[in-house]
Amino acid sequence: MAWGEAKACSLIKCPQVSSISRRATCVTVSWLLLLSIGVIAVTIEQFVHLCRPDFVPQKAQQPSWKDGGTVPRQDGDKPTFTSEEARQVLGHKAGDPTRQFLERLQRKGWIRRIKRGRFAVIPLSSGERRTPQLHEFLLAMEIVSPAAIAYWSALNHHGMTEQLPRTVFVATNHPVFHPTKEALGISFKIVALRPSKFFGIVRDWVKEYPFWVTDKEKTIIDGLDLPKYVGGVGEVAKALTAAWTKLDEAKLWNCATKIGNSAVAKRLGFLTETLGLGRPEFFRNSVRLAPGFSPLDPTLPKK
Repeated sequence: MAWGEAKACSLIKCPQVSSISRRATCVTVSWLLLLSIGVIAVTIEQFVHLCRPDFVPQKAQQPSWKDGGTVPRQDGDKPTFTSEEARQVLGHKAGDPTRQFLERLQRKGWIRRIKRGRFAVIPLSSGERRTPQLHEFLLAMEIVSPAAIAYWSALNHHGMTEQLPRTVFVATNHPVFHPTKEALGISFKIVALRPSKFFGIVRDWVKEYPFWVTDKEKTIIDGLDLPKYVGGVGEVAKALTAAWTKLDEAKLWNCATKIGNSAVAKRLGFLTETLGLGRPEFFRNSVRLAPGFSPLDPTLPKK
C-alpha cells in the first residue's frame, strides 16, 4: 500500500473526519491528502476552509508608496499554494516525498504547476477541462513578487484602450533572471523596473481576490516611458483623449517628473499641447527638461 493510501486509511478511521459533510471543528487532515484518495463531498474551496484555518480571507493592508515602497504578497483565501505550504500541512520534513505527492496530484488533474514550487488548485467546477479557474491578473501576482499589472494590460483594465493585448504585462521592482513567459496557457511579459520607478500602484479586485495595478496616471506615464509595451505613443494619445476627464493633470505631471526620464515630460507636453488638453504651459516650469531632442515614438522605424 502506498504511503499516501496508508496514511489516508488511518485518518479516515478517525471520527473527526468520518463525515466531511459535517463542518468538523477539529479537522487536521490535509485537503490535499483527501483529494488524493478521492474523498470529495464538497468543493475544493470548502476543503480549504475546512482543513486550512489560516486560509481564511484577510483584509490586505494598504501599502505605503513613499520612498519606493513595495507591494506585499497577499496571504488570503486563494486557490494557490506552495510546495512548502503543502509540506507543512502534510507534516513532512526535508527530504520527504512531498514532491512526488504533488506530482501525483498533477497526474490526477487536481492541481497544475504555475512555476517552480507554486501550484494552482483545479476546482470541481472546471468540469472535464480540468483547468484552474484563475484570473490572469491573479496569476500574475503569483509568478513574480512584488507585482503590478502595468502598461498595455493596465490601459485595457482602466478602459483607456479598446485593444486587448494577448500578453499580460507585469511590472516588478527587481531584476528577474529567469522570468516566467507562460503559465497555465497565458503569456506574460515581466518588466523589471528600478525601485524608484515602481510607484503609483493601487489595489483592485477580481471577485474577492486582490491584485495590484498601476493607477490611470502612472499607466499613461509608463506608456510614455516605454512606448513599446503599450503599442506605441499613438495608443497613449488615444488614451489621453478618451480618459482626460478622469485624469488628474497635476498628478500626471508629478508622475512625469518622478519617473526620472526627461523624454517622458517632453512627450507628455507635446501630446497635451497638440491635442488641446489641460494646461501644458502652466506645468512647463515645474519640469526639468534635459537639453537635446528626444524621439516622440521610439517604436517607429528610424529614417
